[in-house]
Amino acid sequence: MQTLHSANVDINALRTIYRSNSKARFIFESLASRHNKRTITTVGSLFSVLSLAGYDISHTDIVEFFKQLENLNCGKYISGYIRGKVNEHTRFLWDVRLVKVGKVATDQKRL
Repeated sequence: MQTLHSANVDINALRTIYRSNSKARFIFESLASRHNKRTITTVGSLFSVLSLAGYDISHTDIVEFFKQLENLNCGKYISGYIRGKVNEHTRFLWDVRLVKVGKVATDQKRL
């Protein structure tokens, strides 16, 4: 797992997304409040967490968010597929700690 600095993550871009996109704001705040060190987040699991918390968000919103994070060097977005009995979920593989991404974007943690 890399640091935000070593992964060359654009901190200002994270904060801009947080300020300008209400759906992304829900996700960043959810990430910032976590205490785990997960390396994979599925679209389905994040959707469930946010929906149960009462947020109005779609799978498409989460996919777009993950694609933006991939462009900012936070990790890799992987589109899922179903082939026979195999169901590979759409997911995000984190190169950096997801909690730090959330905290930096929400300005709870300065670098």
